[in-house]
Amino acid sequence: MPKPLALALLTSTVLLAACASSTATSSTATTTSPATTGRTVRPVGSLSFLDVASGKVLGTPDGLPVYALETDVAGTGTCTSACAEKWPPVRPSAALVAPGIDQAELGEITRSDDTKQMTYAGRPLYTFIGDGPGVATCQGGDGTWWLVNADGTLNKKPA
Repeated sequence: MPKPLALALLTSTVLLAACASSTATSSTATTTSPATTGRTVRPVGSLSFLDVASGKVLGTPDGLPVYALETDVAGTGTCTSACAEKWPPVRPSAALVAPGIDQAELGEITRSDDTKQMTYAGRPLYTFIGDGPGVATCQGGDGTWWLVNADGTLNKKPA
């Protein structure tokens, strides 16, 4: 097997394994429409839209797809420690949002480590370390990590 192909296969296998073993460190009840309690609405943020295989979803200004952990509850980001190393929280920013992003849905929470995390429609937002600009490699990871639609709902379409 040629070295570039072998390296690509190894990289894909490692990323899929990282995606499949990424779980939150605490357990909460599953919810698909979190309440807005505990969130602070901000006038600006740093979200855009991306077109990926499963549709038009939220992304960062750098083009990374944005995910939500289905088991998170409004006001609490439960992916911490080793989980947050694979799934970095999206940090609030003073950058303007893209047209079409509902600024009234932007918010932030304070995480257990006292850092801030952006929320949209009450959902804490994350990126995945294995993704690149416009590439979503962990859609449906562990059956709990989903891309986020423009309206804040979870995009459960196959990647």
